Amino acid sequence: MRFVSALKHPAELYLIIAGGGYSLSAFVALILNARTLFASTDRIEVKDLRIELGENSVMLIVATAALIAGVGIHQYRLWGLFLAAVLGVLAILESVTASKIDPWEFHNFTIGVPMAAIMIWALLPPTWTMFRQRSVKSS
Repeated sequence: MRFVSALKHPAELYLIIAGGGYSLSAFVALILNARTLFASTDRIEVKDLRIELGENSVMLIVATAALIAGVGIHQYRLWGLFLAAVLGVLAILESVTASKIDPWEFHNFTIGVPMAAIMIWALLPPTWTMFRQRSVKSS
């Protein structure tokens, strides 16, 4: 139980920092691409900007979910653990896909590996026990 408790702080910090940073960058990219889209008259550029806006929107949603999962873990909420585990699965799938293209892709190490560790931690029975005990105390 002590080991599980010691991993809580790094997990929540990673999710809050990475989720917040990626949310901010996706939001800024969304605004800049939308501004360029409205000013553009080139059809090819408009098509490319629409694709980028879609990618930025997906990134914003996933990054915000990571931020929310970090806050949920910080507050000992079971939904935070569940959301972190789901995001871990998505991050691993994305890393595996990126590894097929470039095995040394930096996102595999900055996102995939930490999210895999968080996912494993979130799925451990002692983690769920610790969160159930804390959520009962805080209610």
